[in-house]
Amino acid sequence: MRKSGGVNQKKGVAHMKWLLWIADQLKKLKDIPPLFFRLLLSYGFAGPALVKWHSPNAFAAFLTEMHYPVPYLSAYIAMLTETFGVIFLFFGFATRLISVPLMFMMGVAIATVHIDNGYQPGNNGFAIPLIYGLMLFSLLVTGPGRLSVDAWLKRRHFLPHKNT
Repeated sequence: MRKSGGVNQKKGVAHMKWLLWIADQLKKLKDIPPLFFRLLLSYGFAGPALVKWHSPNAFAAFLTEMHYPVPYLSAYIAMLTETFGVIFLFFGFATRLISVPLMFMMGVAIATVHIDNGYQPGNNGFAIPLIYGLMLFSLLVTGPGRLSVDAWLKRRHFLPHKNT
């Protein structure tokens, strides 16, 4: 007498259909996380970039103290990278391209400035640059999403045109 087995199987199938429906609905939102990552990163890089541009000599002096090679050149490369990062990430333009030098900068910042302070951001720890680096890696792998200049350019210039 196993009548309950069929009922449980039907419940299982109903639950699976419900989960698949939820998954289909979530797929419609797949371009929202990269947009949020881009905007958050753009905002996060804007403040430090402005501080560095306000006093590039102070930033170069800091890099000198940290024994960076060619500190003035390094300072301007970092400042330009952050500035282009703010603009490119905001608009989703050349997102994968700008993610690489920004990830490199986050790695260097962790290794040279933040690592000795531990993880916590309140102690100038490495949490923020690590999170930024992981978000940039996600954008490098998945791209900027459809809500971006990159996607618009791809649709406009690289997809075949319909002859109708």
